[in-house]
Order: sequence, then structure tokens, then C-alpha cells
Amino acid sequence: MGLVELVKLFTSSRLTSPLSHPQYALTGPDRLTLDAREPPVTPSPTPKPPVSPVGLMVVGTEMAGFTITGVLLDVVVFGTMPWFTVGLTLLGLFAAFVHLVKMARPKPPAAGGGS
Repeated sequence: MGLVELVKLFTSSRLTSPLSHPQYALTGPDRLTLDAREPPVTPSPTPKPPVSPVGLMVVGTEMAGFTITGVLLDVVVFGTMPWFTVGLTLLGLFAAFVHLVKMARPKPPAAGGGS
């Protein structure tokens, strides 16, 4: 197949699909303009207030404080390395995640704020 036959092949065939698709409506006097329907735009969510750095420091202190307390109990008081360290570290992680979840939840609007 030569170059002339390829040119004839591509110039003689239709450029659009013979099937009509309901999501595209051909409009306009030339029936070439597409009217693509877009999904409705959802309103953007209300922005969250920034997280306090003090709250994040409290979460970090909870994790570190429980771990240091566990090490001190293990080494100084009981000599049962590593059981208090492991237990209090897990307790500190749990307390920190509970605190993080409370910080991440949206605050309910104040009730009864009448005049």
C-alpha cells in the first residue's frame, strides 16, 4: 500500500463514530459542536480550623512520658526490664491516639447561643 492509497483511506473515511452516544449531544447549525454534560459541582467543605501546636506537643509528651516512666519503673524500682516499658509505651500510644482522634473530630456548634 503506497502513500497515495493511505491518504485516500484516511481522507475518505468519517472522522466521527457512526454510533450516537447519549452523553454527547451534537448541537449547533453545523451539527459538529459537542455539548458535553458535566456532573454538578458539589459545594466545598467548610475549612477546618488549624490544629494547635500545643495540642500536638501534648500528644508527643504523652507518648514519651509514658515510655520514660516505664523505663524508670523497670530500672530503678522493680528491675523487671522490659515489662513496664512495653506496657506503659503501649498505654501511651493508646492515650495519644485517643487524643489525636478527639483533636481531629469537628467541634459541634455551640447550643443555645441566642440573644
